[in-house]
Amino acid sequence: MKALGWLMVIGLIAWGVISAQSNSVGSNGGKTAAVAFTEPPQALPLSGPMGIENPGVAPLTITTRNDGYNYFVKVAHPGTTQSVSEFFIRSGESVVTQVPLGTYELKYASGKTWYGPVHMFGPETSYSKADTQFDFVDNGYQVSGYTVELYTQANGNLRMSGISANQF
Repeated sequence: MKALGWLMVIGLIAWGVISAQSNSVGSNGGKTAAVAFTEPPQALPLSGPMGIENPGVAPLTITTRNDGYNYFVKVAHPGTTQSVSEFFIRSGESVVTQVPLGTYELKYASGKTWYGPVHMFGPETSYSKADTQFDFVDNGYQVSGYTVELYTQANGNLRMSGISANQF
């Protein structure tokens, strides 16, 4: 009987310790507090090549609306984060470039305040990818290229999907 009593006492003590630990986590329900973003804003780069740029022959023009959102654009191998070309486009501006022949995905990060190539547009960065791939080919007579307008418009034909920062 004494052994049963001691087991009950030990059980109550263990329950009390576990309860105290779970209550001491804090008022946020056990969630880790968000770390404040403290990186200083940087000056916006000029619209044009940034980082990776491979010489190409296929024309690519990308235009943005003057709405305060800037873009860091990647032309990447499908299904990867490996870029063949990267460039920055300021709000309301365009970039005219040439990319290597091949099939690529168009990805972009967008936002208003630039924190540099590591932090992009900070915690407010929006990452997107075109739902279709772009085929830049030379058929012997001409080289195919594209003009992309990165803004919503009636009857637009380019669908975009949100992606994570890791997929960018």
